[in-house]
Amino acid sequence: MTDEAKTEAKPAAADAVERQSAIPPDEMARLTEGIVGALKTVYDPEIPADIYELGLIYKVDIDDDRMVNIEMTLTTPNCPSAEELPQQIENAVAGMPGVRTPAPMAA
Repeated sequence: MTDEAKTEAKPAAADAVERQSAIPPDEMARLTEGIVGALKTVYDPEIPADIYELGLIYKVDIDDDRMVNIEMTLTTPNCPSAEELPQQIENAVAGMPGVRTPAPMAA
């Protein structure tokens, strides 16, 4: 690896560093565990597996104000559950104490 390549890699690594959350680490861990648990209660109706294990959840963000944003996908572009699954996800996560939820975003 040349010095030039090392220099180019530094900005990318710096971009990957996220800012520190205002939510204490122990509470963030509790919220994350609860959200994953809630996501695992939502099953794809055509496949006997939950959406988390299927890999349909791309990203879960918890803002400092505890707003949970979920980026997800569907099993197929013409998924017959395209309207149901996002609502089921929102309901499952909204049932957790201490979080706020907008509708999930399908990617």
